[in-house]
Parts: sequence; structure tokens; C-alpha cells
Amino acid sequence: FCAKGGLFQQQGDVWKRWTADDGLASLGVVGIVEDNEGNIYFDTSEGVSKYDGVSFSTLPLAQENSGGGNWVLEEGDLWFRMGWDHSGPFRYDGVELHYLEFPKTAQEEAFRELYPNVGYSPYGVYTIYRAEDGAVWFGTSSLGLCRFDGETVDWMYEDYLTNTPGGGAFGIRSILESEDGTFWICTPEYAYEIADEGVGGELRYQKLPGLDGVVMNETGEIPYLMSMVKDNQGGTWMASYTEGVWHINGETCHRYEVNTGEEAAEVFSITCDLEGTIWLGTHNGGAYRLVNGRFEPFTPAIAL
Repeated sequence: FCAKGGLFQQQGDVWKRWTADDGLASLGVVGIVEDNEGNIYFDTSEGVSKYDGVSFSTLPLAQENSGGGNWVLEEGDLWFRMGWDHSGPFRYDGVELHYLEFPKTAQEEAFRELYPNVGYSPYGVYTIYRAEDGAVWFGTSSLGLCRFDGETVDWMYEDYLTNTPGGGAFGIRSILESEDGTFWICTPEYAYEIADEGVGGELRYQKLPGLDGVVMNETGEIPYLMSMVKDNQGGTWMASYTEGVWHINGETCHRYEVNTGEEAAEVFSITCDLEGTIWLGTHNGGAYRLVNGRFEPFTPAIAL
């Protein structure tokens, strides 16, 4: 579990707290990844920390750290973002981290015209997703999303996916491939059928109808999705910020409300553990887990 006070590890009934004093690069953890050998990596704004079951170490950066590294896709490599404001991802090859700048997209020019004095990178990575075919997808703060298939980086931009009808910038925070090979991106309103090959640095795709009966939020808008995950049976789970969680299982779809008792829980992440339990991380209510058809607050034996 990631919390303001550090990382909290549960092993049976035993809890342990990890902080920077234990070698963690930063308490600002934005992602957790496990490799094929069981090592766990914590993606933070100050570096990537590797936990080997005993202690933490910080992954070294390759000398071509200026973004000039080669785009390579290999089995077993891991991808990180190290915060929100870089202009590309970091690839870990098992030895060191390689910083890779995204190729320029035509949408950047339009963005710069609207926001000439912006103080952050519009290429900042919000989410990283590895599809069934091994391709890696990246959602950015302001320029849409792109796919790296091992050969090319191809872009896709739909304004409504990045910018909300109310005028706020949401960015691409969630990407998930369905069992039928279509993709969900940021919203349950549409699914996307993506062609295997892009053209001229752009993805080719077809927009398909999404979920029927999606509950609108208070402003009458379709909710945006903070996080998505597949469960152990192949079902799809979609977490919105304050409008609840949707579960798609074959032809059925069910919505779960998530409340703190006083207000809607502000859900930031969703995951499925090895036993098939669905967990939520929230901004205002701690962790929740699905128990007997309801999302209930998780009360650990240690204060998180």
C-alpha cells in the first residue's frame, strides 16, 4: 500500500513500513511493477526503487540520459515514467534505465498556440499499458496517446478524451484492452478498434459504441475513468473518480457505488490481487476492497 507515511507491506498478519530511510527513492510513488523474478519496482518522481525481498536499491540511469536512447521493445523489459513532467518514458533493460523522448506529434503545435507559456511538458506520461501483443501504450497529459510496437511510435488524439466538456484537462489516465481486442480509453462511452499498423506516425482506428446506460455525473457528462483493470476471469473493471466502478463480464454490466459514509469516494486506482479480490485506492477514504458485492473500507492492523 502507498500512503503519505510511506509504503506498507502486508505478509499474513505482519505489517512493515518502508520509507526513504530504508532506501526508497521517494514517498511519491506513481506506479508499482513486478518482474518475472518477483522483484518489485516502485516508480517515483525521484527515481525507480527496486525491492528484492530484502532491501531497496535505486536503478541507475544510462549515460544517454538526455533522451537520445534508442526505442527498443524486448520481452521482459519494464517501463516507467518517473513523475509527470518528462517528455517520454524510461525503459529498464534489466541493467539500467534509458530515457526515451517521444517523437514530435502534430498536436503539439496546436497545443503550443493555445498555451504558449505553459510550464510543463505536454508529453508528460500519465499512464503506461502493455497490450496482449506486447506493444506498449502511453497516455500523455495533453497530446493524447501513442503506441510503440517495437518498430514505430504512432499517435492518436481525440480532443474529448483529453479535455472535458466543462473545460478541464483530464489527460489520458487509463487504457485497457478488452477480451475481443478492442480498447477502452478514458471513458466508457466508446470502445476503439485499433489497426495493427499506423500511417505517417498516426494510429488508424474505428470508434465503436461503448456501454449502455452509463450514469451521468452531476453536470450531465459521461464520467472519465481514472483507472481500469482485468480480473482473473477476464472481466473488465472501470473506476471513475466519484461516480463509482463498473464491472463488465461478458454481456452484463454492473455499477458499484463507493462511499466514505459522508460523500463519494474519490477513486484514483483499481487493481486485482492474485486471489481475485478487487481493490481501490482513494484520495479521501484510504483503500477499499470488494466484499460480498460491496466495496468496503479496508482497515489494516497498522495506521497507514
